[in-house]
Amino acid sequence: MKTVHFLLFLLATNVTFAQFEGRDKKQVDSLLQLARTSKDQLILSKSNLQLSEWYSIVSIDSVLSYSNISKKYAQKALKRVTNADRKKEFERVVAGADNNIAYSYFNKGDFTQALLFNKLALDQWKKLHENEGMVRSLNNIGAIYRQLEDYSKALNFYNEALSINLKEGDAATIAITYNNLGSIYKLLDQDNKSMGAYQKSMFYRRKAKDKRGEANTLNNIGSLYKKKGIIDSASFYFNQSYDLIQEVGDPIGIAHASSNLGDIALERNDFATAEKLGKEALKIGQESQMLMIIEQSSGLLKRVYEKTGQWQKAFEMQQLHLETSIKIKSEEAKRSAITLGLQYDYEKQKEIDRIENEKKLAISRKEQIVQQITIVFVIGVSIFVLVLLIILFERYRKVNEQKKFIERQNNERKILLQEIHHRVKNNFQIISSLLKLQSHQENNPQLQKSFQDAINRIHSMASVHEIIYKQDSLAKVDMNVYLNNLMEQLKRSLDRDDIQIDLKVGEEFLDVDQTIPLGIIVNELVTNSFKHAFNSEIKAPKIEVKFAYYSGQFNLEYADNGVGFTPSENKHSLGLELIDTLAEQIGGKISYQEKEGWNSWMKISF
Repeated sequence: MKTVHFLLFLLATNVTFAQFEGRDKKQVDSLLQLARTSKDQLILSKSNLQLSEWYSIVSIDSVLSYSNISKKYAQKALKRVTNADRKKEFERVVAGADNNIAYSYFNKGDFTQALLFNKLALDQWKKLHENEGMVRSLNNIGAIYRQLEDYSKALNFYNEALSINLKEGDAATIAITYNNLGSIYKLLDQDNKSMGAYQKSMFYRRKAKDKRGEANTLNNIGSLYKKKGIIDSASFYFNQSYDLIQEVGDPIGIAHASSNLGDIALERNDFATAEKLGKEALKIGQESQMLMIIEQSSGLLKRVYEKTGQWQKAFEMQQLHLETSIKIKSEEAKRSAITLGLQYDYEKQKEIDRIENEKKLAISRKEQIVQQITIVFVIGVSIFVLVLLIILFERYRKVNEQKKFIERQNNERKILLQEIHHRVKNNFQIISSLLKLQSHQENNPQLQKSFQDAINRIHSMASVHEIIYKQDSLAKVDMNVYLNNLMEQLKRSLDRDDIQIDLKVGEEFLDVDQTIPLGIIVNELVTNSFKHAFNSEIKAPKIEVKFAYYSGQFNLEYADNGVGFTPSENKHSLGLELIDTLAEQIGGKISYQEKEGWNSWMKISF
């Protein structure tokens, strides 16, 4: 029977490939026959394991099913096998099955289980002193941490895999590790390192004659060029990858390549091609139940439908994209990753300490005998000190347990609050999408403008929750970050590139209750200026927004060089009424006066 090749996650730009042998129907039929009729437990377990590898491009559920059957047979045999060599064979099957089970859970988006089974596989490879298996498991764990956006942790596992690889690894596994390192360097914006790693990966891919892996790395190089905005080069590499993956016939690889080519088509406003490729990828993702393919392709289709004004379809794709992203990036998975990562670090350090201690014991055995004699003379004093230390330690332990309990509660509350802010932001986005869909069903331009004004106000509130979710502090909002984000959103929605906005914000932080009203005020002021302040006679339209703390209070100053306005004549407009109401809500005082160089000037102090 052939040597079993185990599955490996190859993550870069969300691309996953499975390595396996024997894709032709005759070999599969032969494996199925062995799996049903063989009375040899080793053949039964190995044939089921090879079937799980073949189904990696067809059905994730089948991978999980055959891997569990393989593991079941191997574990059952291990309870009674006595031959050392045969026992090792069964242990290899168990490690391979755990690796493939982890692959299944990874592609289902269940990173907690994926980490758990990869850890089981890694421990088994270490026990067997199988460096190739260890490299595969380390790469797999790194891929999970990459997907969880813990890039430093992923980099540690990839570098550990490379250190083993370069000593005695084959070309295929070395290529995989360089490919994975390239993906992390790209995410860390170290593009030169990323390209260098991908080029090394290509060298070893070709040396190993691994066309599937070569297609993967070509795709990743294309993604790097796309990130840099070099679309023609990106298209060249994506097409090369697509042609190669079509040649080897890997549906999952085709799905990822289709999504990437769809992105290029969308960049070039070729909406029909982008939609066709996106649907092709989504169909494969849904049939194979691979969440990362569904997330990537639904995101592409959402952008296509937004560009083509198909708002109902855009909303459906957005919902699918959000639901899939939440499943993939769940907080539970992140917490499990942290726990297993710490456990791995602890065990690794413990092994280092054990080896170091053995060396010290071998060198200083004579010295220890002398130390033991000395201990006999001072044992009486030691007992007294020991009792005292036990009392102190017990007190320290109780205090430390209380401290850890309080810290754990605080961390849980912080995670809960972050999740609440994240959900609030998502709810705002859904409301905004619904309003946008409704606005496109109305033929009244004035009503459509009103819808857009409402959407902008919602964006100003959603930005607050997005910033809080991403930062460490949950009590205060960084006004510099917030107001810059708000201005970028307004520029995109109001579509006036000729208007210059100068934003001057100090290092100021506000409560959420103050930030949201202030954000809506700024939204109203900028919107009013864009709509009413600048006519064709204003040659260099300009807006200035300042926010700083001085004279014992916060001060928002707003000015534009437009046609100017009289507050008393416009006091009944919805915008000014809203500004007055929100200013009163935060205890603010509004003042208007003339200022040199500006035709409109307002200041709110609170």
